Amino acid sequence: MTLDPITLTVIQSGLQQVCDEMDLSFSRAAFSPVIAEANDRSDGIYSAEDGSLIAQGSQGLPVFVGVMQYSTATLIRMIAEGKVIAPKPGDIYIVNDPYLGGTHLMDVRFAMPVWRNGEIFCWLSNTGHWPDTGGAVPGGFSASATAVEQEGLRLPPVRLFKDGELDPEIYAIICSNIRVADQRIGDVKAQAAALYVGEARLTRLLDRYGDDTVREAIGELRRRAAEQMRAQIAQIPPGTYRSTAYIDSDGVVNEPLEIKLAVTADGEGLSFDFAGSSPPCQGPMNSVIATTLSSVYLAMRHIFPDVPISAGAFEPLTVKRPEGTFLDAQYPRPVSGCAAEVSQRIAEAVFAALVEALLVLPIERLRLSSLDPNRIDDALFALITREARIMPHVHLSLQAGDDMVLTRMKRRHRRADAVSLVARLKAARPEIAIGADLIAGFPTEDDAMFANSLALIDDCDIIFGHIFPYSPRAGTPAARMPQVGRSIARERAATL
Repeated sequence: MTLDPITLTVIQSGLQQVCDEMDLSFSRAAFSPVIAEANDRSDGIYSAEDGSLIAQGSQGLPVFVGVMQYSTATLIRMIAEGKVIAPKPGDIYIVNDPYLGGTHLMDVRFAMPVWRNGEIFCWLSNTGHWPDTGGAVPGGFSASATAVEQEGLRLPPVRLFKDGELDPEIYAIICSNIRVADQRIGDVKAQAAALYVGEARLTRLLDRYGDDTVREAIGELRRRAAEQMRAQIAQIPPGTYRSTAYIDSDGVVNEPLEIKLAVTADGEGLSFDFAGSSPPCQGPMNSVIATTLSSVYLAMRHIFPDVPISAGAFEPLTVKRPEGTFLDAQYPRPVSGCAAEVSQRIAEAVFAALVEALLVLPIERLRLSSLDPNRIDDALFALITREARIMPHVHLSLQAGDDMVLTRMKRRHRRADAVSLVARLKAARPEIAIGADLIAGFPTEDDAMFANSLALIDDCDIIFGHIFPYSPRAGTPAARMPQVGRSIARERAATL
């Protein structure tokens, strides 16, 4: 059978619509604001054979683009090995074990097979960030955790729904180990309902075009995505491109973690090697392999956004497993920081490695943001000031304008570094506009310290800022310092 372009496009859009409706249903029905308002969730369709990504909601959280593919593949493998009970119609699995293809424990994944004529046609899966899964501190983000058990309840793949009904015994175990347990039923039912919506919409698509036609379309879409990604990569000059990104500390040991990356382009694909990165850390800034892979995928997704999202887009990308580093966390390493922090730094390493190579592509404009003043080396400075396609707007991660506050934040730059950098940037490229991240009301900040941050706006000619009143996070060193009143922090943020 050969699909005509119109039918192929209609099926592609139909699969995308299934995922988008799952996303919307999940957010509309969820109880927790982190899902209902912040949309910290994602939904997708995955292959019955190997769990590979078929389609994913366009409004899902980017880091989940590869995580759920890994998680679904692991579930399929464990079922085949007899380690997990095989599904029956109406069964939905729940799992949040980060080492089996996840992020941190708060990102809870559901997976449900779609049955056609007594066989599994594909899997539907979604991830939602639960406000709490137990552990040492509310919310699960314990900056001082040294083992995953301190971060919350770890669930292997188990059938939470059996024959379409919630298993009360498993649910009772979950509720007995988490905070505000009476509120979780709203998120559980919303997460399951999203899968039911996806099943209904996908069934209509299959009934209209036939299982064989849709299956062929899925294979063709994957093949074309791989071809398109290879065509984009072919524009990158062959060679090895290197970068280093940093995480300030792991929350326990006050030493920076290094992400060293070598990206090799050979005209057909890209290989990513994180050899030389920091070893596993004591604190919660370790990344499980699924998050590391997904971070590379999301970075490439941002670089080449026109390539359709499916497993085919990842085929030309080879990531060497970073064994022995904090980017391949093994049990019982704590991992609560991997999704919110480490994944962003991995993506930063990919961007930094490829930025010069990408300038040979027909890219009209590039914008740089969230740059630490002490990480702008001579090469990056020259790029910012001499490359016309770099937008004349630099957003700096300054956080504060007082040296004592910066020290207590464990930042590696000082106020004078920021002022000097801005002066150099504007001297080399006068039209550059400066934006900055600033935090008001950090613990121990007095009026004089705040005045220094306020003066920094003028000293660095900051015209746009992301301003945050400090909010303490339990278990962190800052939470143990003398706190500034919440009303004062909000007032200072408004003044900034």
